[in-house]
Amino acid sequence: MSGLTRSDRVSQRSWQREGAAVLGDLLKGAAGEDLPPMEWQVTRFGDLIGEVPTYLFTEGEALAAWQEWVSYLSAEVTSTSRGRRVATATYRPIPTGRGAHVVLVVNLDAVQPPEEEPTMDEPTGGAR
Repeated sequence: MSGLTRSDRVSQRSWQREGAAVLGDLLKGAAGEDLPPMEWQVTRFGDLIGEVPTYLFTEGEALAAWQEWVSYLSAEVTSTSRGRRVATATYRPIPTGRGAHVVLVVNLDAVQPPEEEPTMDEPTGGAR
């Protein structure tokens, strides 16, 4: 077993449920704005980590997707190094309601170059 007490586990599961509920609210609002998809993680403390799925985008598209989310949440850019961008925000769907710390990440080093289609002039390995 871990070094967590039963009380710690109960608290952290509660925070995760609250974070998941906030994520649902966030995604509902994002759908109305037609924001690009993100991959989301709810931490044990209820924080949300959204990462641009770079396998879906070119480098420019991935950066633009991240920037759309940064703008939507009025997030503060906290780190830009070697192709990795990080921004943070606090999201509260209603002023007096629950909220979550949100971290937005894009790792441009993970962007895969698009596969090139063979041209009509290039052999494709088939019979001639």
